[in-house]
Amino acid sequence: MIEIKNLHKQFHLNNTIINAVDDVTLSIEKGDIYGIIGYSGAGKSTLIRCLNLLEKYDSGEVIVAGEELKSLSKPQLLKKRESIGMIFQHFNLLQSSTVYENIASPLKNTKGYTKEAIKQRVHELLKLVDLEDKIHAYPSQLSGGQKQRVAIARALSRHCNILLCDEATSALDPNTTHSILSLLKKINQELGVTIVLITHQMEVVKTICNKIAVMENGKVVEKGNLLDVFFSPTHPTTKQFVEQSQYPDELESVLKNHEHVYSLSFVGEVVDQPILSNLQKQLDINVNILFGNIEFLVGRKIGNMIIAFTGTQIQEAISVLAKQGVQVKEIK
Repeated sequence: MIEIKNLHKQFHLNNTIINAVDDVTLSIEKGDIYGIIGYSGAGKSTLIRCLNLLEKYDSGEVIVAGEELKSLSKPQLLKKRESIGMIFQHFNLLQSSTVYENIASPLKNTKGYTKEAIKQRVHELLKLVDLEDKIHAYPSQLSGGQKQRVAIARALSRHCNILLCDEATSALDPNTTHSILSLLKKINQELGVTIVLITHQMEVVKTICNKIAVMENGKVVEKGNLLDVFFSPTHPTTKQFVEQSQYPDELESVLKNHEHVYSLSFVGEVVDQPILSNLQKQLDINVNILFGNIEFLVGRKIGNMIIAFTGTQIQEAISVLAKQGVQVKEIK
């Protein structure tokens, strides 16, 4: 669906060269919800804007459905963009136009759309995003979540098969974020739209993505299936994102009064087994659970715990856990 090969994009600022996108290679398959995560300045927004040529890259290739974007003529590029919708953090709605007019605006200059066809398409999309009762409202009369739903409907108006989301939930509260992510997942599953999602929030990626790339200083430092990257991160930036999403900020203060503290990560059937209870029965060991949770990633259970061991057989306990597929990491 989308092949990004050795992509480079530089900016020149006050005689300084900034490598916003630095030799990035990614493969995004049809039907993916592909999350690209990084801290501010990592280059992720520049990268996503290269995927529809809103930002012209310096070198490399962006191949969308078999066509390299920079090789297209202007009319060909405009046609290609009809298949690539995009939504933004701040919605970018026309403030003096109604919800109906905002959604209809891309269709007014598109061949094949009569006034009646536009009306039918707008009503289809309003039903999809659950805003049928807001058809005559103006953006100033909408909540942030409703504005983003209008933006999503507008992006889908020309039956795009790729949806680019640039920090689409960053301006929203947690409950509204969840509802927008649920809508995006519905669009992916029911309409078959491939989604590329830029964010700095690991919770967003964990909620709907099946694949992930982590960016830092313009480079992709880690990429792969969400479950693999989350369960076994290798790059320090990825580890930081994962740990921040797994454990509460107050954990450090909890650890002060404990020794022999370990983090446990496990996936699959072992999540449902009484592994710690069994350890205490088998060995001279006591387990104090300081923190624990179970999450669902790509439909599979992931367990995370912080525990403190006491007893004479700590190393034996770690060995038993490792044989059961539990990742054990010493914290202190």
